[in-house]
Amino acid sequence: MVLTSEKGWLYTLHAPHGAGNDFCVNSEVERVWQIVLGDLTKWFSNFDLTLNPSPLPRVLIGTPGIGKSMNAGSYLLYQLLHCDVEKLQVVAHCFGDTMYVFDKTTRAVTIYEGNIISKNVLRGLRQSGMKGYIIYDVSKKGTPPATGTFCAYFWMGHDCGVIAKGNQL
Repeated sequence: MVLTSEKGWLYTLHAPHGAGNDFCVNSEVERVWQIVLGDLTKWFSNFDLTLNPSPLPRVLIGTPGIGKSMNAGSYLLYQLLHCDVEKLQVVAHCFGDTMYVFDKTTRAVTIYEGNIISKNVLRGLRQSGMKGYIIYDVSKKGTPPATGTFCAYFWMGHDCGVIAKGNQL
């Protein structure tokens, strides 16, 4: 399956015009979505923050230069934005210090720059009772997903990153 966007995808916003308007959804990318969907289904069926604060964060590790894991982040965003708004109100997609917050209740997207601002925004959304999912894309090739990032502390999280082969688990 190929997904197309006239405006492109988040990770290609600064690419030359027309670059990255399509991406291929292969079986590996679909499998990532099925795993996340299973987590969401369990989370939504027993949403009690005292018993089930949030599922464990998931990490997707890619191979440098191939670009397959890059499609997974966009596909997750696409699928999460199509989830029932009553169950999932917010999706955040982070690239390093830049965070795009998709508020499904108001159908608005807000861009935040800076890790501290992003933490405060997510904390406020969580305190207001909104349920959300965070996709955190590693911003630089060869760097591991940040440990202890704000993504690990709020809602569900998914790291889409590239880790040098010697550092993979």
